[in-house]
Amino acid sequence: MDMDVAAGSSGRQKEVRPVKMKLQQFSPFTFIEELHTCFSIPSEPDLIPSIASYAGGLFENAINTEISRSVELVMDEALSNAIFHGNLEVSSIIKEGNFSDFYEVAKRRSAKAPYCLRKTHVSLSFIKGRLEIKVRDEGHGFDWRKIADFKKGDSGNIFGRGLRIIHAMTSKMEFNDSGTEITMVFNGINLCGANETLGYKQV
Repeated sequence: MDMDVAAGSSGRQKEVRPVKMKLQQFSPFTFIEELHTCFSIPSEPDLIPSIASYAGGLFENAINTEISRSVELVMDEALSNAIFHGNLEVSSIIKEGNFSDFYEVAKRRSAKAPYCLRKTHVSLSFIKGRLEIKVRDEGHGFDWRKIADFKKGDSGNIFGRGLRIIHAMTSKMEFNDSGTEITMVFNGINLCGANETLGYKQV
């Protein structure tokens, strides 16, 4: 690497060495106090892990180290519900019998109209320590009121299992009337700890 040089008081040139920061120790999002992003993705099941990982990675330097993993997990569950059950209309009954059959049906429908024409819409809004995530599908929706017992945490019932996970990990969870959109809220996300280790403090 070429080195920069500068003239000293004696007129001689002195070497100015670049300061190397260990970028792997923090994320650019460490310094963000407000973030808004939205995007739409096709009904392709293979996209779910990467999108969920992206969302969780935005908060990998939160003081509460569990936040990043929690965001990734609820995104995975919400996207799975939107794509598999919402847009592709694959029933959980199939999964209960054989997950391979469930996934195979989903893959076939992801390449077949009208299922392949449907999109999943995601928005993330982070401000003052509060993260709000919305995931909306273009399916027919469902009556979430009929499985309102997801709050009871009955892990033995395959129906609504993902919703029980989301409910347990978020500060708030709610649906629109038709059941095509879920809103998930995390409160108290603090990124200041990572900033202060770098001599930077949010105000």
